[in-house]
Amino acid sequence: MAGIRIEFAQFGYFDSFDVIRSNSSMTGIADNALPTPIATGLKTMYYVDSDVVKGLTYYYKVRVWRNDISFLSDEISALAGELWTPNQIATFINLVADNSVINPSNLVSQITDSSGNNRNAVQSIDSRKPILTTFGPLSQKALQFDGSDDFLFISDTEYTKNKNSLWVFWVDQPTFKTAYTSVFYIVYNGFGGSKLNVSLNSGKTALGGRRTASDNYAEVTNSVNVSGQIGINFGQINFTLKTGWLFRDGVQSAVNSNLGTAGSSDAQGIYGSVMGAYVNSNAGASFSEGYIGKIGCVIIGGGVLSIDDQQRLEGWAAHKYGLTSKLASDHPYKTIPPIL
Repeated sequence: MAGIRIEFAQFGYFDSFDVIRSNSSMTGIADNALPTPIATGLKTMYYVDSDVVKGLTYYYKVRVWRNDISFLSDEISALAGELWTPNQIATFINLVADNSVINPSNLVSQITDSSGNNRNAVQSIDSRKPILTTFGPLSQKALQFDGSDDFLFISDTEYTKNKNSLWVFWVDQPTFKTAYTSVFYIVYNGFGGSKLNVSLNSGKTALGGRRTASDNYAEVTNSVNVSGQIGINFGQINFTLKTGWLFRDGVQSAVNSNLGTAGSSDAQGIYGSVMGAYVNSNAGASFSEGYIGKIGCVIIGGGVLSIDDQQRLEGWAAHKYGLTSKLASDHPYKTIPPIL
């Protein structure tokens, strides 16, 4: 059962405490118009509110009584339950802009990987570093890429080998650019082809790649130009079924059931992974597909992600970035975030 424990302190003598609760902020409400207290006559310095619904936020004030005179506290708020985060599922890479390392000019030298695999995305050259900025209704942190030579690089090459399936989740706000721009690009060693490419094709979201180095590039692509829009994106490639899916704001938006050849991905070496551009295998002597716009997070995992965990990711992002209005009315996390 969810419960909220409220602790309070009062200096000096007091007779008792009352606890006032509301489902919305009580700021600006006159004292005599406040809701009826849910507890009165308390002598202890805490109260446990067990009559709460997991996932909802509650607002509290405490009234202190001393010799028939009352004093009202400031308002506090509390969420019933512990927020679910992407750290609750197994991932290969978990890059969230909140975990950026910056210099005094807000240039990002690293996003620290939260997956536990130490696959940090790094950049040592100032002219190639994205800028830490904000986006969305809640002004959450995001990386601004210039569409030219900004990128972050992950040198680990092992995590995509011999996988039956890969999935990618990301929140971004792209600026329109003709042809391809890459949100995240996993590069084959030697010839520069993509094992996985999370991209936009003239503003239309795409997810593609190659199961084997000898396969032709294939992708699943949305039909709608999303340039300028902040959105919640999920993509899944199942190499065994040679099928790819894309979801936008919690709704399936595209599918391709002819995505190359069927089977597991091959074991050919991968040069590395790049956020923000395609970079060739001499670490940036040439650039293409430079992403222009803002990226809040990129999270990648293996296997076929369950619909429950996919919806938890969508709900987490919708509430984190203030995008709940984008979710369909029947999405399980439209009004409340996922809770442990």
